[in-house]
Amino acid sequence: MFGKFSTVLLAIGAVLTLGASLVAYFAVPGVEASMQALQDYSFEVQPGETVTWTVTRRIGDRGQVASGVGAFEAVTRARRDQAQRLQTETGQMNQQKQLVDQQLEVLKTHQEQDIEALTRRVTQLEAQVVVHKQTVRQRSGEFQALTDQTRETREETASRREDVIRLRNELEELRTDVYQLKNLRRILTDRLLRLQFDNQDLHQRETQLRQQLGDN
Repeated sequence: MFGKFSTVLLAIGAVLTLGASLVAYFAVPGVEASMQALQDYSFEVQPGETVTWTVTRRIGDRGQVASGVGAFEAVTRARRDQAQRLQTETGQMNQQKQLVDQQLEVLKTHQEQDIEALTRRVTQLEAQVVVHKQTVRQRSGEFQALTDQTRETREETASRREDVIRLRNELEELRTDVYQLKNLRRILTDRLLRLQFDNQDLHQRETQLRQQLGDN
């Protein structure tokens, strides 16, 4: 569609160019204006008995379009060359457009395939996410239970540690009491021995006194 439209435009442009050339041919004052309008071309005058013109391209290959021709012929050839160049560029653009259209079709096909693949992948990932959430929820419950158990164990350990400290203190107190009892026992044993010795002495004294009283 675009190629047909471009061809129609080129045909209209060629007709307009030819018409402008005819107008320039019959209207002498319009030649210089036509030359100035063709900014892509350079017009050089060659003086002599007969004034002629040389037309050179300013863009592209910068080749000569015409040489030794009259002003109207120079403008006409420049416009024909311009029309041909535009037609060539339009053809190239049409070819490029066809290539781009083909590439777009390929890209669309690949894109549709990619979308289908991405859709399947998204579905798979969503299923994996659901399973992962369930696993995380289960692990979270297990972690919470383990945390509670660890807290209870820590509290129990702290309680047992306090019991051990308390029992150690009581043991130290008992050891102190035993030591004091041993000292007391030693002291009492010494006193008992002294009392026994004193009692023995008293008994001997009593015996002696009885003997003395008996003799009297």
